[in-house]
Amino acid sequence: MNRTEIKKALEAKGFNLARVAEALDVTPPAVSAVISGRHSGKRIALAVCKLINKPVGVVFPQHPQYQTAHFAREKSEEAVDEIRQILQAS
Repeated sequence: MNRTEIKKALEAKGFNLARVAEALDVTPPAVSAVISGRHSGKRIALAVCKLINKPVGVVFPQHPQYQTAHFAREKSEEAVDEIRQILQAS
């Protein structure tokens, strides 16, 4: 996907680059740079893919390194979230 398509997909979900950046504790220019392909940033790229519900290979085909360990990382994040929920309930 190109930058415009990614931004439109985010907007369709009700998100903008500033809010994505805030949630990831990065700057809006950092998110913009990853989306436009000027810089690599796997964490930002994977978050964008998750937000627009598209596979990383579709959104960022120019960065095959983003695809490695994607599912393992996602399962890891799910496990961490589950642990946090359990601990908060105690």
